[in-house]
Amino acid sequence: LGLNKRPDRVFTLFGVGKKLDNKQEVFNCLRFTGKYQAKHGGEDSFPSSNILSLLRSGEKADAKLALLIQSVKQVRDIKELGRNMEKALYSEWFAKKLRPVHIRKLLADSRGSAPDVVKQIVENYAWRYVKLLGEKLTKEELEKLGPPLVVVQGLLKEK
Repeated sequence: LGLNKRPDRVFTLFGVGKKLDNKQEVFNCLRFTGKYQAKHGGEDSFPSSNILSLLRSGEKADAKLALLIQSVKQVRDIKELGRNMEKALYSEWFAKKLRPVHIRKLLADSRGSAPDVVKQIVENYAWRYVKLLGEKLTKEELEKLGPPLVVVQGLLKEK
């Protein structure tokens, strides 16, 4: 495939999104997307939010995406794309006012999610949640919350 073909067309061509279980096909489409971005000006040429939209399908789509992203971040040549997808997903969750406790429940209800992977996703999201929260609050509000580590620990203890 030439790098002039847009990634959304490649995802559609291979039916990726409907079958997230075939990680190799997903990884190949993500590799293509990474090369496309490199040739056409980076993340802005095809944002991670677009990738999430293409991969999101069926019930529990966000749980499946979060688990997939953890796998993507382990693959050397698409690791950076995985990190960008993770940031985009976490920003969407934050915009929907989902707290880490909601994400823990979402992932716990998903079949095939290993407890250590769920824990890692929830911890990563808790840190991102605090960072995004910090960008929205005033200095006084932040001081009331306390140090970020304390806030993250509190979020992780929520039931």
